[in-house]
Amino acid sequence: MPNLMLPNCTSCLPGFWKISPSGCEPCNCYLPGTINRSSKSCDLVTGQCFCNASMHFTGRQCNQCKQNSYNISLGELQCKQCPPCYAPIEEGYLEIRYQNGLLQRELSSIWSNPTIIPQSPLDQSVATLSATVNSLTSEASASVSNVTSLNSRWVSLQAEANSLQSGLAANTSVAINSAVSTLNQLLSYYNQSYASVVAISTNVVASYNQLTTSVANVVSQQGTAVKQLGVLRNNTMDYLATAQSLLIQANNIKATALLQVSQSIQTASLAANNSQTYQNIISSLNTSITSLKSAAFEVQRRGNEVNALAAEMKNNASAVLTYATQLQKDITVTVPNHSQVFFLLDKKHLYFPFNK
Repeated sequence: MPNLMLPNCTSCLPGFWKISPSGCEPCNCYLPGTINRSSKSCDLVTGQCFCNASMHFTGRQCNQCKQNSYNISLGELQCKQCPPCYAPIEEGYLEIRYQNGLLQRELSSIWSNPTIIPQSPLDQSVATLSATVNSLTSEASASVSNVTSLNSRWVSLQAEANSLQSGLAANTSVAINSAVSTLNQLLSYYNQSYASVVAISTNVVASYNQLTTSVANVVSQQGTAVKQLGVLRNNTMDYLATAQSLLIQANNIKATALLQVSQSIQTASLAANNSQTYQNIISSLNTSITSLKSAAFEVQRRGNEVNALAAEMKNNASAVLTYATQLQKDITVTVPNHSQVFFLLDKKHLYFPFNK
């Protein structure tokens, strides 16, 4: 048999490896890349030639430049080490190679042990979330209508307050009686306005609870949605905190306005029995009416903020529905053919060893 050591023929001659019944194969080392540029020998088992590491050669036959070096010759292979600035790039390259090795292993595992993801619970969760979003949309639209109606009533109330101020100088007793009546009406309107703001805020809180319950159902079916839905949930918590803050501010406005109305009614009642205090009453009424008008503008502004908050929550809920629907579509994607996956990976030069 060729290329075997005599007389026993149990090992290969120098420069040959991989003993078999038909003999040994030549090492075919690239001499310029070997030690002293003349080593023809290689490992008898692996066939690895003895490369000149100081000249940056590598490969089984020592015919490649090792990592972080490159060829500088058009003829005989000559390797030169890359400049130091390439080190960060090399680290990134090694990390990518490692991650792609993990990906290759994961794809092999999926191909060998495919797992069918049940779709019925997720479909049901998406349908429930869709119904919740539709309900939230209707409630938000109702809130917008309430705020619009509230604004119209405040505009009418402001016009009556202006008319009261202009009529005070005309007739003392008539103006006082009208002031008491109008202030009572202001108090009634304000209570109704405050009730509307409370109803809107309660609506926002209830809608948030429905939304988070539906989102929790979807998250329990698919763990990969946790981060995205967590961001949406945090945003919703911010909206809820804003709505609660608005409710507290509206309650403070109500308390102040109630105190001013009570003081104005007492002043007006005293004025009915003592006309000499007319000028003081007029001044006090003007001050109270001005404060009530300011309160009216403030409640109107708070109502608009709650309206904007309801619209934002509607958009947020729609975003959750869109994501959940896309998630449902992604789950139904068919795992590609194993051989095709590795062919594509190899074409993109992403086929690397599993270990880093």
